[in-house]
Amino acid sequence: MKISVITPSLNSSHYIKHAIESVLCQDYHNFEHIVVDGGSTDGTIDILKSYPHLHWISEPDTGQSDAMNKGFRLSTGDIIVNLNADDFFSSGAFISILPFFQRGSNFVVGKIRIMKCNGHYRIANPQANFGEMLKWWKKDVFCYNPVGYFYRRYVHETVGGFDTTNHYTMDYDFLLKARKSFNFDIIDQILGTYRWFPGTKTYETISYKYYPLKYRFCEQYLCLFDDDWVKRHFIEKEGHTKWKQIDEIVLVVKNKIIKNNFFYGIHLLLKLFIANPQSTLGYVLNAIQKRVDLPGKKSHK
Repeated sequence: MKISVITPSLNSSHYIKHAIESVLCQDYHNFEHIVVDGGSTDGTIDILKSYPHLHWISEPDTGQSDAMNKGFRLSTGDIIVNLNADDFFSSGAFISILPFFQRGSNFVVGKIRIMKCNGHYRIANPQANFGEMLKWWKKDVFCYNPVGYFYRRYVHETVGGFDTTNHYTMDYDFLLKARKSFNFDIIDQILGTYRWFPGTKTYETISYKYYPLKYRFCEQYLCLFDDDWVKRHFIEKEGHTKWKQIDEIVLVVKNKIIKNNFFYGIHLLLKLFIANPQSTLGYVLNAIQKRVDLPGKKSHK
């Protein structure tokens, strides 16, 4: 079975070599690696030219979704995987997923390593229950990065590819569409590493103020569930996002005070208390009860 690796790229010279080498290091040689570059000017093209096995193009596109769809149209493999230019596969990733496809799987999802710029990381272990996957605010309910899933060619054709109007959560949208039509097989294997660094789109838009916009497409699937389930869904979502928004405001207050803007920090805190007195007090009491420091505060234990 042939594996097509598709890499969208734009000014990726700092990381793309590692991504390419992670493909070459796999113990499986029936693959093609397609790089769709959006017109890089930072030395990326020189790196691509140094790997004769690559099939690459460099031309303007409308974003990451457009690039991945172009890559699919250029591909010829039976199995598709999208590898971002700043991410990389784990050793043995290809070998670990092949037996599942040989037994008839359509979509295989594994664990991913989420690595921060300080070198610290955690292992994300995604789920495949469709209802849980809609709860974007919960930890590891879906695979956060395409380095962690492989799928058959006709899955992409059935889903219709990546939404070119969605520039932030196109992969999550794709996962939901695919899961609605196909079963996912979960494997106990770390398939790759996802760099969560400053400058990436995910990192720069992590604030909860973006979330209603980024995840509004999820609501189209709520009609598949009964009224009680939908009611519980919204109650859980609103409760979680409210606490996260308070977290962010408290962080802003703390940073203002640290930067000697004490009065502005207190002003923000008073505004938060006036708007949500019960939630603000609840936040503080919850932190005390759990013996957890407020966000950003260094522990003195």
